[in-house]
Amino acid sequence: MKQQRTISIVTAAVFVLFIFALTAAFIIMPDKSESQTERRYLQQFPELTWDTFSSGKFGSQINDYFNDQFPLREAFLELKTSVERLLLKGENNGVLIGKNGQLAVRYFEATDGEIHVDKDGNYAAEPYTDSFYAKNIEKQFAAIKTLESALAGKGVPLYVLLPPRTVDVACSAFAYPKDNSDALIGCVRENAEGLEHFIDMYDIYRARYDNGEYVYYKTDHHWTTLGAYYAYAELCKAAGYIPPDTDRFVVHTAAEDFIGTTAAKAGMLHNDPDVIEYWLARDNSNVQLKMYVSKKYTGEDAVEYNSLFDLSYLESYDKYGMFLSGTNVYTEVVHEDGAYHKKALLLKDSFGHSLAQFLACRYDLTVLNIANLSSIKIDPREYDCVIICFNLENLITTNNLLQLRSVPDLVD
Repeated sequence: MKQQRTISIVTAAVFVLFIFALTAAFIIMPDKSESQTERRYLQQFPELTWDTFSSGKFGSQINDYFNDQFPLREAFLELKTSVERLLLKGENNGVLIGKNGQLAVRYFEATDGEIHVDKDGNYAAEPYTDSFYAKNIEKQFAAIKTLESALAGKGVPLYVLLPPRTVDVACSAFAYPKDNSDALIGCVRENAEGLEHFIDMYDIYRARYDNGEYVYYKTDHHWTTLGAYYAYAELCKAAGYIPPDTDRFVVHTAAEDFIGTTAAKAGMLHNDPDVIEYWLARDNSNVQLKMYVSKKYTGEDAVEYNSLFDLSYLESYDKYGMFLSGTNVYTEVVHEDGAYHKKALLLKDSFGHSLAQFLACRYDLTVLNIANLSSIKIDPREYDCVIICFNLENLITTNNLLQLRSVPDLVD
């Protein structure tokens, strides 16, 4: 009896000490502004006002604050992930865990692209789905076709490339049905009918992945530089050019320790890292390129680079940002050899960043971020072609391609 009581006292004391230690650590340790593990900013202590208190905003934010700033939070996240793997679970935090270290986001918050209000006229929560809304895809393709029609009247071709998600490409690596991927690809193909230059890469990427080619990163949601090359090769064919062979490029290794956003979401930062490469055309080795990167569409604050690659990003967790110096509103890439080069307008999301190194072999480029397109005044008649590069994840989780409707106004 006495021994049992001693055990109970010791257990209670250890528990109290543990709680006390966590509380002390919470008070003493400074708040973190961002999580390297999760690749996101953390909630800071919220401002307490009557409005934030009465609306419930303060309560929600303080809850997020305690969750984000909890001592040893990242260690606990990694412990949870390790336990999940030991239990042979094929998924963690919405990320599929597949063969050979392949990861892929499975859960997506697909939007219907509409504005929702409640009965009082206030903004209401969107009815997200893990699949996709066909109506949202249909509307965005209508915007693409409107742009294509306007450009065709001026003799400017439009090339449309919608790269698949990792889960669409690497489906053979997972014990997870690919029905949703097949349905999405089918919907995209159906809506793409009538486009003169829609570049359908879906079967090509699956076949190359299944053949062991490194076309998509294992820890990140982007295609690799090899994957971007294959997209460029298909684009060349669509434009009537013979695509250059891979041996026309010198391959440089930029990083061998790349852990991307997918691994961060899954809490698997100790996954086998990816390799980031950049390719330089052998016959362009003496051609000087200038890149002008701007946070504003006017280009007035542009920063000049002597390369398409900003290697300073290799010192950060966002190593993929080395391509085009990350996401910017407005980027120009020009040849400094004095020769004539055709001009291309690239309307893109981040998949277009690694594609640009190949496009620059043939074109002077103006690169615009599609998410900011409605605020940009650009005349597509100044270009020999317009290229859209927009990933399927963004197609279903945003309605950003609707911003293409603002471009035809400048064509008339």
